[in-house]
Amino acid sequence: MHTSSEPDDLQAQFHEVVIVGNGPSAITLSYLLAGNWPYYARAGAASDGIIPDHLHRKLSAHPTVSILEQDLEYLSEGLEGRSNNPVSVLFDTLNHPGADFGADEHSTISWVYRPERAVDHLVLGRGPPGGVWQMTTNDLLTEEYDITDLCPLTLQKMTGDLLTVSLGSWMELPGLGFQQWCLDNDRSRARVTDVARYYAAYVQTMGLSDHFRDSTLVTSVRRLGSSPEDSRLTVVPGSGQPIGRPPAAAAPLWIVEGLRAGADDQLERFRVAARRVVLACGTSDVPSRLGCPGEALPFVCHTLSTMEALLASGGVTGTLLVIGAGLSAADVILAACRRGVPVVHAFRRRATDRALIFYRLPRALYPEYHQVHQMMRDGGRSCCHYRALAQARVLRIDPDGLVTLATGDGPAQVRVSHVAVMIGAQPGLQFVDDQTVLGDSAGATADGRARPLPVDAFTHESENAPGLYAMGPLVGDNFVRFIQGGALAIAAHVARDRGEGGASEERPATDQLMPISAPLGAGS
Repeated sequence: MHTSSEPDDLQAQFHEVVIVGNGPSAITLSYLLAGNWPYYARAGAASDGIIPDHLHRKLSAHPTVSILEQDLEYLSEGLEGRSNNPVSVLFDTLNHPGADFGADEHSTISWVYRPERAVDHLVLGRGPPGGVWQMTTNDLLTEEYDITDLCPLTLQKMTGDLLTVSLGSWMELPGLGFQQWCLDNDRSRARVTDVARYYAAYVQTMGLSDHFRDSTLVTSVRRLGSSPEDSRLTVVPGSGQPIGRPPAAAAPLWIVEGLRAGADDQLERFRVAARRVVLACGTSDVPSRLGCPGEALPFVCHTLSTMEALLASGGVTGTLLVIGAGLSAADVILAACRRGVPVVHAFRRRATDRALIFYRLPRALYPEYHQVHQMMRDGGRSCCHYRALAQARVLRIDPDGLVTLATGDGPAQVRVSHVAVMIGAQPGLQFVDDQTVLGDSAGATADGRARPLPVDAFTHESENAPGLYAMGPLVGDNFVRFIQGGALAIAAHVARDRGEGGASEERPATDQLMPISAPLGAGS
């Protein structure tokens, strides 16, 4: 990465792929790009129903060909799962077979290190590897330095003692079991601090550290040639690899610029060039807003961590209005009920709407969330400190704590001491210079949720900008178990464009393989 304190130093170091964000989705993609390729481990074995028969037959037809090299659209046909992205469902079916039915089966994927297939890439993150999982401490670039004019962000922070929603095994990344790494963790669900440590250690253990740059803040992603200064820009090789000449029909390179904390915590500018840019920065940067009068009043809170701290300190002395029907809203309700704080819960949908996330969580694994859902359905009859307002919309919040709402049963007013607005968050994608490439995702849906970016379902490449990709929460995959499918889709597309994909290429002989249990090389 080229860094400089001089704005007129127009050099950009080249990398084949630049990934913006360093959470689980980015880490998984880095693992694949470093030359770690997935294979179907049950090829040739009799079908035992763990994997759907039609998928087992398809994969068994090419036992020596990596899943990454096969037709992902063909493999994804007929599969059902809890993601709207077909490759995510495919990967989850193979990696967590039968998980939605309570099964705890081993993954059917084996990983082989193929260093000759490694792709030069760079991963840019604000903090240590792990993304939002690491946001339990102050962020150097957004809190100790006043650079909000460059990239105004409000980070949602996680509380270290919170239990994660997913099972511990569902939080793990390829090649390093979470329980294997954290032997003393006997909880069915891990704490945020456990997972954060695991993701940071994963990058080091799997030999990916050379690809990661921490303490960076991306401020601009644009096409080469979109700025007048680009006529003076020199692109230099990165990682000792030649740039090569792109095909005549290839789209222009991308230029990624930003700030990095350098020596003595001084900010340095950096600039890199890439054939492909992957947006893997999640959607937790900017809390969604109601857009109603009074939302900026001091007793209105938009982040889970702030609300939990307020409840823990006894700062909520009267009725709490919770707005939203997701897991963050449920967490606030549970925390308030445990402390005897009266709750009025307002949400836009019917309590029986099948789109609610509670219907996607197995009841046996998440009884507390289903308890909240039951309270929503019965209006609060099962809890004396809780009252539900379904199909509700906040009209205004007055300084004296009087909140006016429109509900399915007509107008309503409640007087509260605090308001918790838990309606999701928007991705902080202000750094993408041409916002038109984001499509309608620059806005939000009617319930305040971020719209998924428009991407090809099987490559995750932007429909509006060739060479730009998105994965993870940006395309609707909010659970770690599903985001790895997005990494597979992108890595497969990169390999195919580089002439390395296709079902004709077979797995190397056994004596040429490097054991996956050994620490892997950086791959560049």
